[in-house]
Amino acid sequence: MAPTAPTNLTGTAASPTSVSLGWTGSTDNVGVSGYQVFRNGTSIGTTTTTSFSDTQATPSTTTTYSVAAFDVAGNQSTGNPTVNVTTPAAPDTTPPSKPVVSATAAATAVTLTWPQSTDNVGVTRYDIARGGTVVGTVPQPASGTVTFTDSGLAPSTAYSYVVTAFDAAGNSAASAAVPVTTLAGGGSGGTTLTAVADAKVDASTPSTNFGTVALKVDNSPDVRSYLRFDASGISGTVPLTGTARAVLQQIQAHLRAAQAAYGRGDFATYAREQAAAYRLIQQALGQH
Repeated sequence: MAPTAPTNLTGTAASPTSVSLGWTGSTDNVGVSGYQVFRNGTSIGTTTTTSFSDTQATPSTTTTYSVAAFDVAGNQSTGNPTVNVTTPAAPDTTPPSKPVVSATAAATAVTLTWPQSTDNVGVTRYDIARGGTVVGTVPQPASGTVTFTDSGLAPSTAYSYVVTAFDAAGNSAASAAVPVTTLAGGGSGGTTLTAVADAKVDASTPSTNFGTVALKVDNSPDVRSYLRFDASGISGTVPLTGTARAVLQQIQAHLRAAQAAYGRGDFATYAREQAAAYRLIQQALGQH
């Protein structure tokens, strides 16, 4: 004779990969030898007690368990109970990919850019640290590269940045340290020089200084003319960008035109071209 079927079968997900089962024991005319446990119809083990732990469960999965009793003669109960158990998701322990960061320096600011990091679930944010101190946080954009600008820095100063990517579970991955040195100079107004002689004409006769708006010349046999500024206390170098090169070419063009005008005795054009060159120099130096 087969044992009676177990009753009151219960199941609890103890973890994403573990399910605990319990039931009320069966009876048999001779004696129950044990219980066989099934997961989705497949036997996964036996026990002589009225409990069993499945340690090979699958996370985020609903599984059907059943239990059958058997006796010494090998008779097995029928009409056995079932229970459905849903395991929780496994914790996310995978960090995002490390950001690969590049830096562009200005005099008082550094701009960092990097491609978006990837993650098995999703990147949520980036922390930007300068010298070990977090100076900003950037959320993961919907698309494109990620950018952060750190401003208010000192010119001609070395800094080091690390960008750390985070996901929702708190997993993180830090970039390699990115060293960068700000440019010389700085400030939105550029480098300011003090005019000590707005315009000067070197001549075989005594030199004469003139005003700031227009360059005037006398009828002396001038040798050359130039603008003078006080550059004391200013150090460092300024790279010649494409824009600066274009301005320099304009200044040279005005000076050549002035020289040609002087050679043909056209002093009005001479003065106008010199004044135009002077104004370009003022603008380039941040003086208005």
